[in-house]
Amino acid sequence: MSIYDNMISGGYVMRLIGLVKRSSFPREVQDELIDSIPGMNNIEALEMEELLSMNQLDITQLSIYTNEDINKRLNWLDENEDY
Repeated sequence: MSIYDNMISGGYVMRLIGLVKRSSFPREVQDELIDSIPGMNNIEALEMEELLSMNQLDITQLSIYTNEDINKRLNWLDENEDY
């Protein structure tokens, strides 16, 4: 059995759904992402977590962000211009 065959846990499913709901994606995209989560393997889930982490609501919202958080997001956006 490879790492690609391992399905994600229920807790991880809930974490990803929370990230989707707080993301800056339009509602239709959020619905599609949520529908795809339960059948994901570990690798797909890690890739989605990175994508969602970098597409959370605007960094000017009420949360406290460090310079490191902001630089990490800006660097990620530079490297992944398609998102």
